[in-house]
Amino acid sequence: MYSELYRKITGKKAGADKALQQLPAIFTSPTRERHWVVVLDELDYLRSRKQEVLYNMFEWPNRANSHLIVIGIANTIDLIQRYLPPKIDSRIGTAFVRFGGA
Repeated sequence: MYSELYRKITGKKAGADKALQQLPAIFTSPTRERHWVVVLDELDYLRSRKQEVLYNMFEWPNRANSHLIVIGIANTIDLIQRYLPPKIDSRIGTAFVRFGGA
């Protein structure tokens, strides 16, 4: 995911490790006037054992000078309470929108 996000933003290819190192600087540059909105659809499928991707994606908007907004979409209404550890839960804003099913 990091490589794809980096490629979409910069137009350059990078491996996951390099992209992971570069993305925070892109999102928090104090001289940057551009804002970034990242929509993470199917948030349920980004869960992993260490939860590193979700942690980073929801931690970066909380950094000083951050120009990143993350919107997470999940099919599981209680995803945060049930599956995510407190270190991620504490970084997610409290604005939730529930869409009723048919």
